[in-house]
Amino acid sequence: KYKTIKLYHSKNQQIEELSLDDYLYGVVSSEMPASYEKEALKAQAIVARTYTIYQIIHSKRKARRSGYL
Repeated sequence: KYKTIKLYHSKNQQIEELSLDDYLYGVVSSEMPASYEKEALKAQAIVARTYTIYQIIHSKRKARRSGYL
């Protein structure tokens, strides 16, 4: 269900669409060095995916309540 994500870049007011996996790769690599244990990187990826999907779900609910969706 959540295969892509849209990112808004406020600097140039552009919306970028990319795969959720590519987004998470960038998130995890910015939060932890690749030299960390493989299991730690996997755990961070799970946390990042969970948080991202939570934010997507709750931002949609908020938008519906506000009349944007």
